[in-house]
Amino acid sequence: MLFDRLGRCRGGRRGDRFAPDAVDNAVWDVDGDALLDPLDGFDGTWVGPRQLGGSFSDGAVGVYDLDTRSRSPEIESEPGDGVWYVPEAERTYQWIADVDDPDPRLPGVIKVFDASDDGGRDIGPDIPTLGHVMSVSATSGGRRVVVTAYMPDTETQQRMGGWHFTTVHDGRTGRALGEPMAGPWTTRVSADGTLLGADAGTITQYDLDTLRPIGNFPGESGQLSRIQFSSDGRVALVALNDRSLSVYDVATRSRLGDPIAADSPPDWLGALRPDGKALAVTVADGIQIWDLDPDRLAQATCNLVGRNLTRTEWAIYMADFGAYRPTCPGLD
Repeated sequence: MLFDRLGRCRGGRRGDRFAPDAVDNAVWDVDGDALLDPLDGFDGTWVGPRQLGGSFSDGAVGVYDLDTRSRSPEIESEPGDGVWYVPEAERTYQWIADVDDPDPRLPGVIKVFDASDDGGRDIGPDIPTLGHVMSVSATSGGRRVVVTAYMPDTETQQRMGGWHFTTVHDGRTGRALGEPMAGPWTTRVSADGTLLGADAGTITQYDLDTLRPIGNFPGESGQLSRIQFSSDGRVALVALNDRSLSVYDVATRSRLGDPIAADSPPDWLGALRPDGKALAVTVADGIQIWDLDPDRLAQATCNLVGRNLTRTEWAIYMADFGAYRPTCPGLD
């Protein structure tokens, strides 16, 4: 279940319950709380700002356009062995494994497609890969591309000290910049270059140029399945295999509130709205929308409490934010 750039949502239909291996999709008007298209039998993911790529109920593979609510044959890109749409880069990255190559490391290539409004064109460069690609992300304009892969090869594992490795590529040439980093099994880079990696319950921030660790986020209780940034890189969403979601303030590396329980397979737990001010969560009887807008949350808190913090409370809880000031203007 995902938000597109315009805040529309694709996910389970209201009232649906998920079996562990079930996938049901729909296009839903979040603001109007109305079903736009049930997409019966469709299984796919975003490949552009208003396009979904995947397989249809008749077995055909293609692209569905949200504006026309129809298949869009003009778009060249087709789902490969893995598809990652990166809105901030205006690109779709598709990994295509070379299944005919006997090399156990599973060589392949990542194709790069234009994902703008007129998108679907193969714009290159091709990025060569070794191993099973787990995640692909990119900075603004696709200038840097981060690839994390699983290498089922004992010799490489012994040399690198791990089964998963991450490489950073020049988005213009596809060339790898520096040496691979062993460790996280999935990564995500924000539009402005903040790189996060997850290994078991550990979330680490890395320097994009050197791949050296900078610091850790609060640990989670289980394996992480996905990381998502808001468009401005200030908020990060982490999905876990225990079917919970955590929201983080990236600048302070702090979790915002408690983990949020979801009810779906791990790949469809929830998604941030691009501006980071709302969170869609899959629950047993539909989709919940959580308001994350700081201004509205602050006003709701003031309405509930009905007063400002005292100077003593400020000293205990808010001293790091500077000198005392009213937290609820207009209230005593």
